Amino acid sequence: MANTNSINLIRASSQYLTNTSTTILADNVSSATVELWIKVTAQPATDTSNRAFALVTSASGNNGFLATLRYVDVAGVKTVKGYFGGSGATWASVNKTLTTGQWYHISIVKDGTNVTLYIDAVSNATGVSGTAQDFGATSSGLTIGAGRTQDNYWDGLIDEVRIWNIALTQTEISNNKDTELTGSETGLVAYYKLNGDLLDATANNNDLTNNNAATFSTDVPFTGTQTLSVSETLNLSEILQKQVGVNFSETINLSEATSFFRKYVLKISETLHLTDVLSLLNVYFLNLTETLNLLDSKNAWSVGGALATTRYGLAGAGTQTAGLSFGGFNTDYLATTEEYDGTAWSAGGNLATAKYLLAGAGTQTAGFSFGGCHGNYLSTNE
Repeated sequence: MANTNSINLIRASSQYLTNTSTTILADNVSSATVELWIKVTAQPATDTSNRAFALVTSASGNNGFLATLRYVDVAGVKTVKGYFGGSGATWASVNKTLTTGQWYHISIVKDGTNVTLYIDAVSNATGVSGTAQDFGATSSGLTIGAGRTQDNYWDGLIDEVRIWNIALTQTEISNNKDTELTGSETGLVAYYKLNGDLLDATANNNDLTNNNAATFSTDVPFTGTQTLSVSETLNLSEILQKQVGVNFSETINLSEATSFFRKYVLKISETLHLTDVLSLLNVYFLNLTETLNLLDSKNAWSVGGALATTRYGLAGAGTQTAGLSFGGFNTDYLATTEEYDGTAWSAGGNLATAKYLLAGAGTQTAGFSFGGCHGNYLSTNE
């Protein structure tokens, strides 16, 4: 589904979200990432701290790790500070004023003893993680919009809170920050989409509690749908029905098809095989009943009825009323050409002129082609 909401937290109303589970991250976690989108609606006053989240990994704070993000003012200087660790840890801190009304993506990554603060997927500061320590009896679980002791409240919007038990790379952060996830990604242990509810989208069910009546907002950092899980075999049924929301009819809508391929298929780093493209076209765009194996260009397709005439070397798909072909060469095309009169196919007629090396599709009244060469094209009207 699309990203539809964020949570709006008002400092003056002491609004924040909590989950008291101590199992979100293990006490001695060596690798972890906490990421979220934040938007400041009011700047912190001089020498005050607005805290976006705090995560303590042990019950009552006993011998646990702490992850936290603060936006503070020290003598008029605004600073973004990230912390992951315990005793002996140092802050990953950068002097930076967050523009009021602007969304920022913040990530704190713990990789061994190294801690990195990313702002909009760009490394801004580094720190050192410490050893586990007691953070106090009031510190347990996750707090969003306040500190670990439920104070120094956030003043603004928060969205897409994700907690991982792995250290994400800069590339992984950049690739996923602007899109919703499924909740089943490897290493994702808590995920709050905040789309009108406080549910954890992972199977861990670490749902949140609303404290002091925080409300949802339709102001979001992005509206895109969740990422496509692309394996060697594309599950186009899932993509079309659950993730894309595009309904294609049997007739090719070239604008829709082009948009679909550009956004959902061609945006893939690996080389896309032509067989995959034709399979996709056949099943989801043309709804054809007959296909030709591209890897076997010497075999003809002849599936009974009026289409029994062989078409050697052609690669494509078709029905009795329409065809689609890509490339190919047919030495006997002149003798095997057929036309459709609305009832049946018959040889000859105004489609009898040979069209060597043409790549396309057509019916008696309309055509659709990609490139190709026809020696006598100027002398025909077809």
